[in-house]
Amino acid sequence: MGVVQAKVARPHIAPNGPQAPLGGDPNRDALPSDQLPPHLWRRKVFHVRLPSLSSGEREAFLPAHCRRGKPVVYSFRETTMARRSGSLNPRIRLLFIGTRAETLRAILRELRDDGVAAFYLPSPGELATQRLHRFDSVFFFLPDSPERVVGEVSLLRQEFPRTPLWVIGRAERKDLIVAALRAGANGYLTEPLTVGEFQHLLGLDDAQPQGIHNVLRAEDLAALYEVAQSVSTSHELSDILNMVLEQALRVTEARWGLVALMDPDVGEMHLEAGRGLPLEEMGERLPLGEGILGRTAMTGLPYLCPDVRRDVHYREAFPNTASLVSVPLRYKEEVMGVLALGSSEREAFGERDVHLLMALATQAAIAIENIRVLRQTEQAVATLADIGRALAEERRSPGDLIASVLELILERALEVTGASRGSLQLLNRETGELAFSVVRGVEKERWQGLILRLGEGITGYVAQTGRPYLCPDVRQDPHYVELIPGVLSELAVPLMEKQQVLGVLNVESRRAWAFTPKHQRLLMALADQAAMALKSVRAYGELLVLHAIGQHLARPLGDNGLQELLQTVVQAIAEHLNAQSCSIFLYDEERGAYVLRATQGLPESLIGHAYYLPGEGFTGWIAAHGQPLRVANPQQDPRWLGKYSERTSHQPVAAYLGVPILAQGRVMGVLRVVDKIPTPASPFPAFTREEEQLLQMIAGQLGIVLENALLVSELKRASRIKSEFISNLSHELKTPLTSLRLAAQILLRDRLSPERRRRFLTIVQMEVERYARLINKIIYLSRIEAGQVLPNRRPTHLQRVFQRAVAVMELEAQEKGLSFVAESQEDLPALEVDADMLEQAMLNLLSNAVKYTPQGGWVRASLRREGEAVVFEVQDNGPGIPQEEQKRVFEKFFRGSSPYAQPEAEGVGLGLAITRHIVEVHGGQIELESQVGWGTCVRFRLPLDSRGQEAQANSKEKESPSA
Repeated sequence: MGVVQAKVARPHIAPNGPQAPLGGDPNRDALPSDQLPPHLWRRKVFHVRLPSLSSGEREAFLPAHCRRGKPVVYSFRETTMARRSGSLNPRIRLLFIGTRAETLRAILRELRDDGVAAFYLPSPGELATQRLHRFDSVFFFLPDSPERVVGEVSLLRQEFPRTPLWVIGRAERKDLIVAALRAGANGYLTEPLTVGEFQHLLGLDDAQPQGIHNVLRAEDLAALYEVAQSVSTSHELSDILNMVLEQALRVTEARWGLVALMDPDVGEMHLEAGRGLPLEEMGERLPLGEGILGRTAMTGLPYLCPDVRRDVHYREAFPNTASLVSVPLRYKEEVMGVLALGSSEREAFGERDVHLLMALATQAAIAIENIRVLRQTEQAVATLADIGRALAEERRSPGDLIASVLELILERALEVTGASRGSLQLLNRETGELAFSVVRGVEKERWQGLILRLGEGITGYVAQTGRPYLCPDVRQDPHYVELIPGVLSELAVPLMEKQQVLGVLNVESRRAWAFTPKHQRLLMALADQAAMALKSVRAYGELLVLHAIGQHLARPLGDNGLQELLQTVVQAIAEHLNAQSCSIFLYDEERGAYVLRATQGLPESLIGHAYYLPGEGFTGWIAAHGQPLRVANPQQDPRWLGKYSERTSHQPVAAYLGVPILAQGRVMGVLRVVDKIPTPASPFPAFTREEEQLLQMIAGQLGIVLENALLVSELKRASRIKSEFISNLSHELKTPLTSLRLAAQILLRDRLSPERRRRFLTIVQMEVERYARLINKIIYLSRIEAGQVLPNRRPTHLQRVFQRAVAVMELEAQEKGLSFVAESQEDLPALEVDADMLEQAMLNLLSNAVKYTPQGGWVRASLRREGEAVVFEVQDNGPGIPQEEQKRVFEKFFRGSSPYAQPEAEGVGLGLAITRHIVEVHGGQIELESQVGWGTCVRFRLPLDSRGQEAQANSKEKESPSA
């Protein structure tokens, strides 16, 4: 016989029981299974057809005596039934409890011809005052309070421990229905109710003259109850299966029984439990598709064999067996095994036994699924515990942690699926490539370096779609691409994080049909753990790098603090990214280039010597454009320079990543990494966008540090300039003050002739004028720096300005015994300039040359045109300026401290500073060349279009070319 699998509509049952055909309107809403608590799928909750009994059977079903007391409401046809049967006992007794029960009068009136007797109580509390008959079913109308539902259903469950208890509620109050099921109800109906639902529930819609088919006796219900209790309390499969067999043998009086479970990997069943059979002689394996048991397993339908001698499908050799019944252990659509009973008598089993065994088999299937879920949960917990222990290990880099976790997950995947080999592949979303992270079952040489594109092969398809893929036979699969031979079946699942694919967990087998949906579920759980571990450890690694750098950033920078910080940064980055080298280049104003200041992976001898000009190579390109640059196979890029042997080996460079170090909109330097060593955590040779973002974060922090260091340097420089100014000013003031004091004393103390008095007054006047010049210079420089002095531009012939300045200094040079030569080009164009300011600039340069050139030396001045500029130049053969002081000669208040500088020369170090501001405010440039013992040459250039961009008079240093 077959078993009809009908859809459950209304009334509903808890979904962990066998779904018998209940009828009703299939379009009525059912309580969704996802509304039910998970444990309700594992409880003893059955719906069975209620008994239709003959007068003889009733003696076995009903108690020998009935309790006294009349029910409040009784069946409208009970007296008629009594006259017909000669007894006051109806065929079916129902008890309705609740204030809404009277609404069933019309329905029960239509059921009276079916021999249904209904009894009514307004509330469960009245059970204590009533003596009632034993009922075939109890129906309880749910109150509106969840607390009352739990308490009153529990009370009814205690009063009627073996009677089916149904609850009736409104469809919109699913919370009350769930609470009732939790408290022990067997199933539920939702209002409004129909006659058809009760007829189907009670098995009255297909009744025949001899009664209703598929009835269960009281002892059958007791057996189901015992098995259900075992399922709910035991987690040992053998105990549950033995209980199933014991109850089945007891109620059917069969001679033997067995339970065989499916082993889909080998296409056989193995005996798991047995009674009354010599199992040691039979063997532990049963082939699928052979004999009655094999047929049951293959079709998923029960099989009733009344006489094995006449059954063509009987091929088993069970001893002392004349009849046999076999039913499948089914959970949802999966056949897990077979429950079979045998007897030495022919026709020992009937349809009632089939239904009982189906109920028992369903309970066994639920137990198997529960234990399987429990085992999977335990495995998942064990895996998580192992992952936790791996992550908790100290002194391990994040890359090593990720490798350990991924290897652990792959090993568990092979264990739970029985696969012969497997791999965990990670996805590069930018390039759409899959690379092998960890592999088991294949030699490393065969998979190392293998790259798959999105959509290529089964794993590429999974990475592209984000969906798992089970391939039972790769020979028939269009997605399969053979990379390594020897595969017949494959299962791949994605590693997902926020709807994005991180990689693919893949297992393979040398057997076809080696994997099942169960294995797919297990791998999905492991893949979720792998994705979570990847995300966590990667974030942890970035935090470690940022924390290590942050600790150094928080420390005050000493004399060598900046260098130590830079070295810490490159070491931390190189270790985290597994880069061959990591370097920092900072801008050097004197050289106009980005010079190597710290490196990990390059020879230390290059520090301070290796450099890139703006725009030169990748590093110079980043400096010139102020943008990050990430390149795979950089040697194929025309911008590649490969300067200074950018790596220690001669192997091709596979990857380059560099970011600018910015501060106040200026490129202060470049942070770069070259070449990447593939690891399980990052199996790709190219750098990723996430790694670029990490470098930008670090570069941003470095920019702040460099900016602060620059500010500290400026403060130190300002303090030094102040000290020099005070020192020079005190020197400049000391001499004239001494002269003034002596002259005043002589004038006051001695009687002087008019001629001598005039001479001392002249000294006083000269020293006062000297003071005035000094004060005027200081005031003039402060006004220039404040932007208060702007050139009064007029068309001017610089030859005239040049001649006036030369005339002033020529006499002074002759008095000192110097050779003074001045040359001027005649046909120079007129320029829009401030003649007075440029005359002062020329005088400052000529005065310095005359002042510092010793007696007998020479000074040469020239004015000429060079291209689109006019050049003024002064040369002398004085003592020259040392190299270390040349970069400071245009600073205000600076005077040379070398022994070549003449201490008797007056000045506080303002002349060249003022000259630089005058030249720059006209859009020109000033430069100096000098060599100790050979002399000095100073020149400035003015563009013919002198109305070009005016430089800020207070600029302290030349801007970076990449600013």
